[in-house]
Amino acid sequence: LGKYKCEYVQQYLILNSDFEVFKDIQLFPLHKVYTGSRIPYIQHEIEEREKIILAVKELSPALHYLEHIDYLETNKKRCQQELEEEARREFQDRYNA
Repeated sequence: LGKYKCEYVQQYLILNSDFEVFKDIQLFPLHKVYTGSRIPYIQHEIEEREKIILAVKELSPALHYLEHIDYLETNKKRCQQELEEEARREFQDRYNA
């Protein structure tokens, strides 16, 4: 979806704001292959998630999308935790080698 992901999410929610269905949409790949550090990839995903959150917040009436926003924010926090864990792991690997 690339640069159209936010527009896609907005249009989808306008047509179908059912939260249970929204949770099942895979906005990001389930499996990833990395070369080198995972940190830039995780940072990029966090940035993409933030853009999607902002796009959903632009929809009105906003009350219809509070659950969606909370769900997206929770996933973003999970990515931020993953980023911290990866930074810690890379630091340990660098000094334990």
